[in-house]
Parts: sequence; C-alpha cells; structure tokens
Amino acid sequence: MPSYTFILLALIASTSAFNIWPRQSGSCPSVWTDVAKELQTSFAGCGKDAHGAIRAPFHDCINNACDGSLILTDECGRAENAGLSDICGKLKGWSTKYSVGAADIIQFAAAVAIAECPLGPKIKALVGRKDSSTAAALNSMPSSKDSVDKILGAFSAKGFSSDDVVALMGTHSVAVQVNDDPSQAGKSLDSTPSVYDTKFYTETKDGTAPYSLQSDKLLSNDTQV
Repeated sequence: MPSYTFILLALIASTSAFNIWPRQSGSCPSVWTDVAKELQTSFAGCGKDAHGAIRAPFHDCINNACDGSLILTDECGRAENAGLSDICGKLKGWSTKYSVGAADIIQFAAAVAIAECPLGPKIKALVGRKDSSTAAALNSMPSSKDSVDKILGAFSAKGFSSDDVVALMGTHSVAVQVNDDPSQAGKSLDSTPSVYDTKFYTETKDGTAPYSLQSDKLLSNDTQV
C-alpha cells in the first residue's frame, strides 16, 4: 500500500538465522555483524530511514515474493511504491557494499529498524533468500483506498488471518504519510511516530490521530477484525 509500513519477516524459508540481540548465531555469515552496526547507526532515532526500512518488506513481498525485486528492478519507482525511492537506493547500496542478497538486506534492515525504534521488539532476522531481477506485475499492490474485503483477501492469499493483518498494522505506529494525501504530507499515523507503541490503534479508532488512511479507518470499524 502506498503509505503503508509493514514488516513481513519469515515469508520465505531460510538457510540461516541472525539474532540481532544479543549476539550473532554461529551459523550466520559474520558480514551481518558489520551490516547490523551500520544500520543501527542509520536508523538511530527511528526517523525517515527507519520508517522506510520497515515499510519496504511489504512492498517486496506481498505482490510477488520476498525476492529483492523491489530494489533490483524498476518496482521502487512505481506510483504504488511512492515514497520509497530514498530507502530503496540505500538498501541497494548496502547490498552492494557488503555483497549480501538484496532480498535479505530488505528484511534484515527492517528488523534492525524496528529494534532501533523505542519500544520496538527484537526480531530474529532470517537470511538465505534467492534474489530475482524479474519485476512483479504492475498494479498488484493493495491500496489504502481498497475495501476491507479486498485488503483481507490479499493477505489471506499469502496465509495471513484477519488477526495477523491487525497485528501488522501496528507498524503504522512509526509511519508518516506523504503520498496518500500530498496536501497533508508529513502527518504521522499516530501522535508518537518515533515510538513503537500502541497509540496507533486507539487514535485511529477514536479519530484523534494526526492522519489516518482510509483503509485503517475502515479496518478499525469492521467486524471481521
């Protein structure tokens, strides 16, 4: 979704794992320790880059597979991925700099970004995906203007229940909209966009958030969720 922030870790089977906190797993290539250090610095403070890194996995995964095509093809420049250009460029740069997979850097960066946001959970980041330079089909991303049924259907096709979708929406706690309504660019989806808390849920439901996506409003009032 153009203004959505999601983290879809572990959609793809992995060959090894890296537990960011507190130490590296012995089975994971040591390069990820160096990657983690740089990303922690870049995402400190839970600002724009952290928000973009958390959002990127959804845009790489939901329309095709977690295959890195978001940054290996023209996908990131599409209207449906508006607002991701800066972080896509940085993700691709880190992938090249450290000679790690594009698909893996997208997921790994999201895990680090979430951990760097105050109150954010510490997530095990999985690596070992296969990259693809084949772009996903155009207009295959769910939209913030879609109906609840269409949104839930898109996630159901990937194995997510309605409860899973609600949980994933929690990442909107650290989201700022830019393209959903350009006239209100810069407004956050809850009052604490640099803290990974639960205010997004109550403020969306109560109508007190600085800005709410149409889809979030609909979901907050739908009996399916």
